[in-house]
Amino acid sequence: MMGESGHNILEGKKAVARVKKQHYVPQFYLRRFTDERGLVHVFDKFTTQGFKTPVANVASETGFYDIPRELADGLDDPQIVEKALAHVEQGFAKALEDVLEELPLHRRKLGLERKIIHRKRREALAYALAIQIARTRQARNFNIELQGKLLRAIMDRVVGVEAPGISLDDYSLEYKPEFAPLDHARMLFGARFVRALADALFSHIWVLGVNRTSHMFYTSDSPVVKYAHVRNRAIGTSGYGSPGIEVAFPMSPRVILVMWDRRYWKDLHMLDGRGIQLDEQNVSYYNSLQVSQSYRQVYCPGDDFALAEGICSEYPEVCSEEREQVRVV
Repeated sequence: MMGESGHNILEGKKAVARVKKQHYVPQFYLRRFTDERGLVHVFDKFTTQGFKTPVANVASETGFYDIPRELADGLDDPQIVEKALAHVEQGFAKALEDVLEELPLHRRKLGLERKIIHRKRREALAYALAIQIARTRQARNFNIELQGKLLRAIMDRVVGVEAPGISLDDYSLEYKPEFAPLDHARMLFGARFVRALADALFSHIWVLGVNRTSHMFYTSDSPVVKYAHVRNRAIGTSGYGSPGIEVAFPMSPRVILVMWDRRYWKDLHMLDGRGIQLDEQNVSYYNSLQVSQSYRQVYCPGDDFALAEGICSEYPEVCSEEREQVRVV
């Protein structure tokens, strides 16, 4: 598996103890959203209940990235993906820390006076965020649903042409769950997907939004969110590099990174790499994206989930474990 610099990110690594609980959101990041006791406050969309717990207990599953030995095709270590992601997280943590340390949160006004996100920081964060998008439970579920629906659509077409006498209800297709970690690994460390995603993020206008309101930013088990300001009628939504896209990632309870498509938002180019101050409406908007686009859980340093509760009450479909993510046209 190749890292950002092109070298084998597992080369020379010594064997370490097996990791049972594997996180799809890094613990170093989640710790930024803990209270004074080191606990993160959680809103669970499936149960619509809140609780608090150590970050070790959230955004994780036992053996989530482990590749079954019978599918590993001679691979010595079934935890190669977990260990590769741990290496990626080191660069992610440093890039995040560098930006947050330089952002002058103590100033009364933030504006255009100084660029904070330079090219090297942008490159490091774009790659780390692309990995973060691809590594979650939400991304895996999307991939499983996409493969299943595409295969079904292809088979329906083939059966309709080659065997028109067979009813489409007379056969079924099933995705074997044991293949999910291997398919996920291919998506994460394939030559094209993450690189294309990182390039799309890198090309946007990047702005740091500072939150000095009475409410803190939420994050979630799928923390990189997006909103399509230009809708594609054919597919109903847009990707991370599409015209009019807005991508947001809470870096801390008080700072959010917002990335805007450079073509559609060309009037904002003077803000690129700089900080601006956000108001309560902005904070509510970005928090609502975390609620609606998370897989199951939303996180905050305090018990401030009135917005999340309201969204789940008004739009219960975003809280369903069985909600549809893919529509094949």
